[in-house]
Amino acid sequence: MLTALSHTSYVNEQKRKNKNIQSYERLEFLGDAVVELLVCTRLFENYNNLPEGIMAQIKAAVASEDVLSEIAKKLDLGTFILFGKGEETSGGRNKKSILADVFEALVAAVFIDSNKNLDVVSRIFLPLLDNYITMYLKGKKIFDYKTKLQELTQEIFKILPDYQVSNEGELFKAVVRINKKIYGKGKGYSKKEAEKKAAEEAYKKLIKEGIKNE
Repeated sequence: MLTALSHTSYVNEQKRKNKNIQSYERLEFLGDAVVELLVCTRLFENYNNLPEGIMAQIKAAVASEDVLSEIAKKLDLGTFILFGKGEETSGGRNKKSILADVFEALVAAVFIDSNKNLDVVSRIFLPLLDNYITMYLKGKKIFDYKTKLQELTQEIFKILPDYQVSNEGELFKAVVRINKKIYGKGKGYSKKEAEKKAAEEAYKKLIKEGIKNE
């Protein structure tokens, strides 16, 4: 379990102290596959009428960095991750990519410790994933806000959203304009994350305003 919580920055610091510790990266690789298997099995067994295309979309969404990092935050996993000083000060505990990777590493660690008993892993982690499967099926969550916003602006305004991204130290800041008007802003540890947050804010604002073509 120590390995599942050890970031590479921590491992490198420990190596300089002649301590042989592995990072979570190999576990994360395995955990990624186990998470997808849990989601795919649930969709295949419990939703007989879902076409393959929809199942693929839901699998991709539920096993995504956004969802897994959100689950990790709810579990407060960030508190337990072991970082080196550099990554600690740069906000590693709040980075989506790290939180998602650690969640996957934790899934893999349980899988291995249970002698690869998928039933054990399912009992622990599937209820967390089930919540998101249900939300996507009921339309309470959207798969991709950037795509939805683009579809919406093309349909209504006949134009594409205009994104502008700037760097603020460790964070990226994105602004999205439609007809030269700012509709959304977002911040993140990557350009992609900042744009997605800006797109989500813009999409929700347009829906709330009733999408009037000015």
